[in-house]
Amino acid sequence: MADATEPSFSGLEASQLFCPACGRAQPVARKLLLVLPSGDKIGYFCRQCGRQLAAKLQESPPDQGWNS
Repeated sequence: MADATEPSFSGLEASQLFCPACGRAQPVARKLLLVLPSGDKIGYFCRQCGRQLAAKLQESPPDQGWNS
């Protein structure tokens, strides 16, 4: 059983999203948009028409001190 403080779906990835241009759920392509100090900005694009459907910030893991 998951700890109450830990989100159960933190690593969830979309495989299909609704595309307003196509009028139905479509498979998506995941693309890296930006690399930020707080994490990577990921975009989800319709594989049929190329329209961006969603974006999320994937937080970076805590600094391991390897660059010290």
